[in-house]
Amino acid sequence: MIKTLLTMVLFLVFTGTIFGQSKLFEKVTFSVSIGSAIPVGNYSSSSIQNAQLFLPEDDRVFLGLDKSKAGFAQTGLNYRFQIEYLFSPKIHTFIRLGRSSNPVINEVLETFFSDRFMGTVSFHHDNYQLGTVLTGLGYRKAFGNWSASLAALLGYGQMNYPYYQAELLSTTTDPKLVYSHSPFAERPNLSSLVYGGLFNVFYQKKSFRFGIDSSIELANFDYEMSNGTPGTTYLPFNNVLKTSLINLGLIVGYSF
Repeated sequence: MIKTLLTMVLFLVFTGTIFGQSKLFEKVTFSVSIGSAIPVGNYSSSSIQNAQLFLPEDDRVFLGLDKSKAGFAQTGLNYRFQIEYLFSPKIHTFIRLGRSSNPVINEVLETFFSDRFMGTVSFHHDNYQLGTVLTGLGYRKAFGNWSASLAALLGYGQMNYPYYQAELLSTTTDPKLVYSHSPFAERPNLSSLVYGGLFNVFYQKKSFRFGIDSSIELANFDYEMSNGTPGTTYLPFNNVLKTSLINLGLIVGYSF
């Protein structure tokens, strides 16, 4: 994804140098944004009561965490790069490459697994790392040097595998007993369609742009997991990680 971005930037810089007076490149803007990635809805839920997944044939057999009901995500960091083309003073399209990182609320899960295994547990969950490539079509309204823009987003997202483990510290075994996804199973990156919306407000001073960028991004990542402890049967199950993020950041842009 970074290689794609660099290729696009180099192309624009090279072509803009040669055709600096071209009307086409007077309509191109390159911008960057950095800010908060705020999980909302089920993605931010920490309700362990809703997140327990059991074997359909036997509700005494615990399978794992249901990420469609609770993602336990906390506010993290988002940054993105965008190349925009202006069709007219009001209509524009763009491509944006983004990255969001969200830590997980471990304390609630550590307490839950400690109670479940009747002993002290050290719980770890990998941070959520979401990468996106999104296209958009939007409408812009100018108020002097100020502009407000509203757009629809659609594209591709890739998420790291939602791996977690609970290490039983109270056991006497060495190494300690670990409840986790099977060490013999793969942990592939997950992919999904991503959709949402964008609203930003910015101030244009000659070729430079400064403002506030806000967006909402929604996705459903399907995955398979097999949880258990060494020496037991790792039970497979299918689940969906439902992500919903509100990204708020500051924009800095340059128009060719």
